Amino acid sequence: MTLSMPGLIGAALGLVISSAMYFVTMSMLKRPAPDTTATADERERAAASVRTVLLADIPILTALGYYAGQLYG
Repeated sequence: MTLSMPGLIGAALGLVISSAMYFVTMSMLKRPAPDTTATADERERAAASVRTVLLADIPILTALGYYAGQLYG
């Protein structure tokens, strides 16, 4: 397998976009919740679920960026 420059650029863009999504969402989750009906344990479980999904999206979006870079490059 050879790595092409357009593919690597696409992978870098996918990595930047997915990392930005992760950090923005995590910073929003750290804010105090206006909903006072949820307990701290429920909020932590929800945040852990979101964190897991976003961490799984990073390699997926990187791979899609690489594919798109090779496709259009």
